[in-house]
Amino acid sequence: MELDNYMLVYTGKILDGYSIEDVKKNMAEMIGKEQWKLEFLFSGKSCVIKSSMGLRAAMQYQGIFALTGALTEVVYRSQASPKACIKRHQDSSYGSLFQVMH
Repeated sequence: MELDNYMLVYTGKILDGYSIEDVKKNMAEMIGKEQWKLEFLFSGKSCVIKSSMGLRAAMQYQGIFALTGALTEVVYRSQASPKACIKRHQDSSYGSLFQVMH
């Protein structure tokens, strides 16, 4: 059984060949939210896109987000800063998909 110790983290970086506006638009379309509701993802703070998953699932999510132009990182939980406080974003309209690390 694969351990669910991985998370997908986004810090606002984009892949070569994409503009920031392209990535914002693509992510909004993929997630089904208005673009302005995703602005917090581009604040420069680390944002946990999805946590508690196996490596294979994390890499699949990473590939999906790469299609939008977003450069994400697969992080093993023990690599996360122990001082990082992970909170759900204040706006409940985001559901449980995103968590912001402060």
